[in-house]
Amino acid sequence: MLRANPEQSGDAKLKLSAGEPSGFLQDNLMKEAFVSQSAARIIRDILVKKNRGGIYFHTLSFLFNNLYLWIFLIWGLCLIRSPFLFAQVSETQSYILLNPVTGPADGITSCTAVVHIRGDTAPLSGKQATLQSSRGPSCDIISDSIGGSVNPQTTDSNGMCTFTIKSSYAGTTTITAICDSKTIQCSPAGTVLLFVRPVLNISKSMENMRTGETGTSVAVTLGDTIQYSIWLENAGNETASDVVIVDTEAFDTTVNNPVIFISMDTAPADTWAYTTVVNPLPSDWIAGTPLEGSTDVKGIRWKFNYLNVSVPEELKFRVRVWQ
Repeated sequence: MLRANPEQSGDAKLKLSAGEPSGFLQDNLMKEAFVSQSAARIIRDILVKKNRGGIYFHTLSFLFNNLYLWIFLIWGLCLIRSPFLFAQVSETQSYILLNPVTGPADGITSCTAVVHIRGDTAPLSGKQATLQSSRGPSCDIISDSIGGSVNPQTTDSNGMCTFTIKSSYAGTTTITAICDSKTIQCSPAGTVLLFVRPVLNISKSMENMRTGETGTSVAVTLGDTIQYSIWLENAGNETASDVVIVDTEAFDTTVNNPVIFISMDTAPADTWAYTTVVNPLPSDWIAGTPLEGSTDVKGIRWKFNYLNVSVPEELKFRVRVWQ
Protein backbone atom coordinates (compact mmCIF):
# COMPACT_ATOMS: atom_id res chain seq x y z
CA MET A 1 0.00 0.00 0.00
CA LEU A 2 1.13 3.56 -0.67
CA ARG A 3 1.05 5.75 2.44
CA ALA A 4 2.13 9.26 3.34
CA ASN A 5 3.97 9.59 6.65
CA PRO A 6 4.26 13.19 7.81
CA GLU A 7 7.47 14.22 9.46
CA GLN A 8 8.30 17.21 11.63
CA SER A 9 9.32 19.30 8.63
CA GLY A 10 5.87 18.91 7.13
CA ASP A 11 7.27 17.12 4.09
CA ALA A 12 5.91 13.80 2.97
CA LYS A 13 7.78 10.56 2.56
CA LEU A 14 6.56 7.86 0.26
CA LYS A 15 6.93 4.35 1.60
CA LEU A 16 6.09 1.37 -0.52
CA SER A 17 5.07 -1.85 1.14
CA ALA A 18 4.05 -5.07 -0.44
CA GLY A 19 0.32 -5.53 -0.51
CA GLU A 20 -1.87 -8.48 -1.23
CA PRO A 21 -2.28 -9.24 -4.96
CA SER A 22 -6.01 -8.75 -4.60
CA GLY A 23 -5.38 -5.14 -3.53
CA PHE A 24 -3.18 -4.25 -6.52
CA LEU A 25 -5.80 -2.14 -8.29
CA GLN A 26 -6.65 -0.26 -5.11
CA ASP A 27 -2.96 0.40 -4.46
CA ASN A 28 -2.51 1.89 -7.94
CA LEU A 29 -5.53 4.16 -7.53
CA MET A 30 -4.17 5.39 -4.21
CA LYS A 31 -0.76 5.83 -5.80
CA GLU A 32 -2.17 8.01 -8.64
CA ALA A 33 -4.15 10.08 -6.14
CA PHE A 34 -1.02 10.64 -4.10
CA VAL A 35 1.00 11.55 -7.21
CA SER A 36 -1.62 14.15 -8.20
CA GLN A 37 -1.54 15.66 -4.70
CA SER A 38 2.23 15.50 -4.58
CA ALA A 39 2.52 17.22 -7.98
CA ALA A 40 1.04 20.42 -6.61
CA ARG A 41 3.36 20.26 -3.58
CA ILE A 42 6.38 19.57 -5.78
CA ILE A 43 5.69 22.57 -8.02
CA ARG A 44 5.10 24.67 -4.91
CA ASP A 45 8.30 23.49 -3.25
CA ILE A 46 10.38 23.77 -6.43
CA LEU A 47 9.67 27.49 -6.68
CA VAL A 48 12.47 29.70 -5.47
CA LYS A 49 12.38 30.94 -1.89
CA LYS A 50 14.20 33.87 -0.41
CA ASN A 51 16.53 33.50 2.54
CA ARG A 52 18.38 36.59 3.67
CA GLY A 53 18.36 38.07 0.16
CA GLY A 54 19.71 34.87 -1.36
CA ILE A 55 17.88 32.34 -3.56
CA TYR A 56 18.01 28.59 -3.11
CA PHE A 57 15.92 25.59 -4.06
CA HIS A 58 14.00 24.03 -1.25
CA THR A 59 15.31 20.53 -0.64
CA LEU A 60 12.77 17.88 -1.27
CA SER A 61 12.84 14.95 1.06
CA PHE A 62 10.88 12.00 -0.09
CA LEU A 63 11.29 8.36 -0.87
CA PHE A 64 9.53 6.95 -3.87
CA ASN A 65 9.85 4.32 -6.51
CA ASN A 66 7.75 5.79 -9.33
CA LEU A 67 9.19 6.77 -12.73
CA TYR A 68 6.03 8.65 -13.73
CA LEU A 69 6.53 11.10 -10.89
CA TRP A 70 10.01 11.98 -12.17
CA ILE A 71 8.66 12.49 -15.67
CA PHE A 72 5.92 14.76 -14.35
CA LEU A 73 8.48 16.73 -12.33
CA ILE A 74 10.78 17.26 -15.31
CA TRP A 75 7.86 18.27 -17.54
CA GLY A 76 6.71 20.79 -14.92
CA LEU A 77 10.19 22.33 -14.73
CA CYS A 78 10.30 22.69 -18.54
CA LEU A 79 6.88 24.30 -18.54
CA ILE A 80 7.94 26.82 -15.90
CA ARG A 81 11.23 27.69 -17.59
CA SER A 82 9.94 27.59 -21.19
CA PRO A 83 6.41 29.03 -21.53
CA PHE A 84 6.51 28.78 -25.32
CA LEU A 85 6.86 25.08 -25.99
CA PHE A 86 4.89 25.20 -29.27
CA ALA A 87 5.90 26.96 -32.50
CA GLN A 88 4.35 30.41 -32.78
CA VAL A 89 3.27 32.22 -35.96
CA SER A 90 5.75 34.94 -36.85
CA GLU A 91 4.32 38.08 -38.42
CA THR A 92 7.75 39.06 -39.75
CA GLN A 93 8.57 35.67 -41.27
CA SER A 94 5.09 34.94 -42.68
CA TYR A 95 3.97 36.63 -45.90
CA ILE A 96 1.52 36.65 -48.85
CA LEU A 97 2.51 36.49 -52.52
CA LEU A 98 0.10 37.96 -55.10
CA ASN A 99 0.23 36.99 -58.77
CA PRO A 100 -0.50 39.09 -60.72
CA VAL A 101 -0.76 42.33 -58.78
CA THR A 102 -2.82 43.98 -61.54
CA GLY A 103 -5.86 42.49 -63.24
CA PRO A 104 -9.02 43.47 -65.07
CA ALA A 105 -12.08 44.29 -62.99
CA ASP A 106 -14.31 42.02 -65.05
CA GLY A 107 -15.59 39.80 -62.25
CA ILE A 108 -14.07 36.77 -64.01
CA THR A 109 -10.29 37.06 -64.08
CA SER A 110 -8.69 36.03 -60.78
CA CYS A 111 -5.52 36.93 -58.93
CA THR A 112 -3.80 34.19 -56.92
CA ALA A 113 -2.80 34.83 -53.30
CA VAL A 114 -0.46 32.27 -51.71
CA VAL A 115 -0.23 32.59 -47.93
CA HIS A 116 3.03 31.39 -46.32
CA ILE A 117 2.73 30.78 -42.56
CA ARG A 118 6.07 30.43 -40.78
CA GLY A 119 7.51 30.38 -37.31
CA ASP A 120 10.84 32.00 -36.56
CA THR A 121 12.80 29.35 -38.45
CA ALA A 122 10.45 26.99 -40.30
CA PRO A 123 7.07 26.77 -42.06
CA LEU A 124 4.08 25.78 -39.94
CA SER A 125 1.60 23.19 -41.18
CA GLY A 126 -1.96 22.76 -39.94
CA LYS A 127 -2.52 26.46 -39.30
CA GLN A 128 -5.82 28.18 -40.14
CA ALA A 129 -5.36 31.28 -42.32
CA THR A 130 -8.20 33.66 -43.22
CA LEU A 131 -7.69 35.93 -46.23
CA GLN A 132 -9.35 39.35 -46.31
CA SER A 133 -9.39 42.51 -48.46
CA SER A 134 -9.57 46.11 -47.30
CA ARG A 135 -12.59 46.80 -49.55
CA GLY A 136 -14.55 43.87 -48.15
CA PRO A 137 -16.67 41.14 -49.77
CA SER A 138 -19.05 43.63 -51.39
CA CYS A 139 -16.23 44.55 -53.81
CA ASP A 140 -13.76 41.66 -53.78
CA ILE A 141 -14.68 37.97 -54.01
CA ILE A 142 -12.24 35.65 -52.22
CA SER A 143 -12.32 31.94 -53.03
CA ASP A 144 -10.15 28.92 -52.41
CA SER A 145 -7.74 27.58 -55.03
CA ILE A 146 -10.45 25.64 -56.86
CA GLY A 147 -13.03 28.39 -56.86
CA GLY A 148 -14.89 27.31 -53.74
CA SER A 149 -15.73 29.43 -50.72
CA VAL A 150 -13.41 27.78 -48.18
CA ASN A 151 -11.99 30.63 -46.10
CA PRO A 152 -10.14 30.07 -43.78
CA GLN A 153 -7.90 27.39 -45.20
CA THR A 154 -5.40 25.07 -43.51
CA THR A 155 -1.73 25.29 -44.38
CA ASP A 156 -0.09 22.24 -45.96
CA SER A 157 3.19 20.58 -45.01
CA ASN A 158 5.04 23.55 -46.51
CA GLY A 159 3.06 26.05 -44.44
CA MET A 160 1.16 27.26 -47.51
CA CYS A 161 -2.46 27.72 -48.60
CA THR A 162 -3.79 29.29 -51.79
CA PHE A 163 -6.69 31.66 -52.46
CA THR A 164 -8.07 33.47 -55.51
CA ILE A 165 -9.45 37.03 -55.67
CA LYS A 166 -11.62 38.63 -58.34
CA SER A 167 -13.66 41.82 -58.60
CA SER A 168 -15.97 43.81 -60.83
CA TYR A 169 -14.93 47.09 -59.22
CA ALA A 170 -11.95 49.11 -60.37
CA GLY A 171 -9.48 50.32 -57.75
CA THR A 172 -6.84 49.14 -55.31
CA THR A 173 -7.34 46.80 -52.37
CA THR A 174 -4.97 45.71 -49.61
CA ILE A 175 -4.81 41.96 -49.01
CA THR A 176 -3.97 40.56 -45.56
CA ALA A 177 -4.37 37.24 -43.75
CA ILE A 178 -5.19 36.45 -40.13
CA CYS A 179 -3.57 33.42 -38.48
CA ASP A 180 -3.53 32.80 -34.73
CA SER A 181 -4.52 36.45 -34.20
CA LYS A 182 -1.47 37.57 -36.18
CA THR A 183 -1.83 39.82 -39.23
CA ILE A 184 0.12 38.64 -42.28
CA GLN A 185 1.06 41.21 -44.94
CA CYS A 186 1.89 40.95 -48.63
CA SER A 187 5.47 40.73 -49.80
CA PRO A 188 7.20 42.95 -50.81
CA ALA A 189 5.89 45.29 -48.12
CA GLY A 190 3.32 47.76 -49.38
CA THR A 191 2.11 45.54 -52.24
CA VAL A 192 -1.52 46.20 -53.16
CA LEU A 193 -3.83 44.50 -55.64
CA LEU A 194 -5.02 46.73 -58.47
CA PHE A 195 -8.18 45.96 -60.44
CA VAL A 196 -8.35 48.04 -63.62
CA ARG A 197 -11.29 48.91 -65.78
CA PRO A 198 -12.35 51.80 -68.00
CA VAL A 199 -15.58 53.40 -66.84
CA LEU A 200 -17.31 55.68 -69.34
CA ASN A 201 -19.52 58.51 -68.17
CA ILE A 202 -21.63 59.94 -71.00
CA SER A 203 -24.18 62.74 -70.92
CA LYS A 204 -26.09 64.65 -73.57
CA SER A 205 -27.98 67.92 -73.75
CA MET A 206 -29.54 70.12 -76.43
CA GLU A 207 -29.87 73.84 -77.02
CA ASN A 208 -32.35 75.81 -79.12
CA MET A 209 -30.02 78.25 -80.83
CA ARG A 210 -32.88 80.72 -81.41
CA THR A 211 -34.25 80.85 -77.85
CA GLY A 212 -31.16 79.80 -75.90
CA GLU A 213 -33.17 77.20 -74.00
CA THR A 214 -31.08 74.21 -72.91
CA GLY A 215 -31.78 70.83 -71.37
CA THR A 216 -32.56 67.28 -72.29
CA SER A 217 -35.76 68.49 -73.95
CA VAL A 218 -36.53 71.96 -75.39
CA ALA A 219 -39.45 73.60 -77.19
CA VAL A 220 -38.92 74.13 -80.92
CA THR A 221 -40.75 75.51 -83.90
CA LEU A 222 -40.30 75.01 -87.62
CA GLY A 223 -36.93 76.31 -88.76
CA ASP A 224 -35.22 76.27 -85.32
CA THR A 225 -31.63 75.04 -85.19
CA ILE A 226 -30.86 72.57 -82.43
CA GLN A 227 -27.33 71.98 -81.23
CA TYR A 228 -26.64 68.70 -79.44
CA SER A 229 -23.66 68.34 -77.09
CA ILE A 230 -22.28 64.99 -75.95
CA TRP A 231 -19.79 64.81 -73.07
CA LEU A 232 -17.80 61.70 -72.31
CA GLU A 233 -15.07 60.89 -69.83
CA ASN A 234 -13.19 57.78 -68.79
CA ALA A 235 -13.71 57.74 -65.02
CA GLY A 236 -12.02 54.35 -64.59
CA ASN A 237 -8.37 53.57 -63.93
CA GLU A 238 -7.44 52.08 -67.30
CA THR A 239 -7.29 53.60 -70.78
CA ALA A 240 -10.32 52.69 -72.86
CA SER A 241 -9.81 51.53 -76.43
CA ASP A 242 -12.09 51.40 -79.48
CA VAL A 243 -14.72 53.66 -77.95
CA VAL A 244 -17.69 54.19 -80.28
CA ILE A 245 -20.31 56.90 -79.74
CA VAL A 246 -23.53 56.61 -81.78
CA ASP A 247 -26.52 58.96 -81.89
CA THR A 248 -29.62 57.85 -83.77
CA GLU A 249 -32.18 59.32 -81.38
CA ALA A 250 -31.96 62.86 -82.78
CA PHE A 251 -32.98 61.54 -86.19
CA ASP A 252 -35.76 59.25 -84.97
CA THR A 253 -38.95 60.72 -86.40
CA THR A 254 -41.08 58.46 -84.20
CA VAL A 255 -40.16 60.60 -81.17
CA ASN A 256 -38.86 63.85 -82.72
CA ASN A 257 -39.75 66.25 -85.50
CA PRO A 258 -38.06 65.52 -88.83
CA VAL A 259 -34.76 67.37 -89.10
CA ILE A 260 -32.24 68.45 -91.70
CA PHE A 261 -28.60 67.66 -91.03
CA ILE A 262 -26.43 70.80 -90.77
CA SER A 263 -23.00 69.82 -89.39
CA MET A 264 -21.06 67.67 -86.91
CA ASP A 265 -17.75 68.05 -85.07
CA THR A 266 -15.12 65.55 -86.05
CA ALA A 267 -12.43 66.40 -83.52
CA PRO A 268 -11.45 65.00 -81.06
CA ALA A 269 -12.59 61.64 -82.54
CA ASP A 270 -10.26 59.53 -84.65
CA THR A 271 -12.89 58.49 -87.23
CA TRP A 272 -16.54 59.33 -87.94
CA ALA A 273 -19.38 58.06 -90.10
CA TYR A 274 -23.14 58.33 -90.77
CA THR A 275 -25.97 56.08 -91.92
CA THR A 276 -29.23 56.41 -93.80
CA VAL A 277 -30.62 53.11 -92.45
CA VAL A 278 -32.80 52.68 -89.40
CA ASN A 279 -31.27 50.10 -87.01
CA PRO A 280 -28.08 49.91 -89.07
CA LEU A 281 -25.73 46.97 -89.33
CA PRO A 282 -21.94 47.56 -89.19
CA SER A 283 -21.88 47.49 -93.00
CA ASP A 284 -24.54 50.24 -93.21
CA TRP A 285 -22.23 52.98 -91.91
CA ILE A 286 -20.66 55.38 -94.41
CA ALA A 287 -17.27 56.91 -93.58
CA GLY A 288 -17.18 60.70 -93.45
CA THR A 289 -19.87 63.33 -92.76
CA PRO A 290 -23.24 63.82 -94.45
CA LEU A 291 -23.78 66.68 -96.80
CA GLU A 292 -25.27 69.78 -95.24
CA GLY A 293 -29.03 69.85 -95.84
CA SER A 294 -29.37 66.06 -96.03
CA THR A 295 -32.82 64.87 -94.96
CA ASP A 296 -32.18 61.12 -95.05
CA VAL A 297 -29.64 60.86 -92.21
CA LYS A 298 -30.67 58.28 -89.59
CA GLY A 299 -27.62 58.35 -87.37
CA ILE A 300 -24.07 59.60 -86.88
CA ARG A 301 -21.08 57.89 -85.24
CA TRP A 302 -17.68 58.74 -83.77
CA LYS A 303 -14.86 56.39 -82.83
CA PHE A 304 -11.95 56.96 -80.42
CA ASN A 305 -8.99 54.64 -80.73
CA TYR A 306 -8.11 55.43 -77.11
CA LEU A 307 -9.80 57.38 -74.36
CA ASN A 308 -7.42 58.27 -71.57
CA VAL A 309 -8.38 58.31 -67.92
CA SER A 310 -9.89 61.55 -66.57
CA VAL A 311 -9.67 63.39 -69.88
CA PRO A 312 -13.12 64.81 -70.71
CA GLU A 313 -14.11 65.07 -74.35
CA GLU A 314 -17.01 66.91 -76.04
CA LEU A 315 -18.74 66.27 -79.34
CA LYS A 316 -21.33 68.53 -81.03
CA PHE A 317 -23.65 68.31 -84.00
CA ARG A 318 -26.44 70.52 -85.37
CA VAL A 319 -29.79 69.91 -87.07
CA ARG A 320 -32.70 72.08 -88.22
CA VAL A 321 -36.37 71.36 -87.66
CA TRP A 322 -38.04 71.33 -91.04
CA GLN A 323 -41.47 69.79 -90.50
